[in-house]
Amino acid sequence: MNDRIKIARGLHAGLLVCITRASIGVPAGTIGLIVKAYRTGYNGRAPGAGIDIYDVRPLGSDRTVRRMSRDLEVVQ
Repeated sequence: MNDRIKIARGLHAGLLVCITRASIGVPAGTIGLIVKAYRTGYNGRAPGAGIDIYDVRPLGSDRTVRRMSRDLEVVQ
């Protein structure tokens, strides 16, 4: 992990990331590009306590997958 840095905040569209959590059709270690970022609602918790969700387009694929910031690592 010396060539990648995991960050919880500060992710934005245009960053190249590594997906760390495997799912159907997307293995762990897949490299992709963040194409859009979302912030979920407040849900009665402290302001700013929402969850960040990102649309990631894996390299070599036409599909887009949604991942939380904890499942992504920035590729340096």
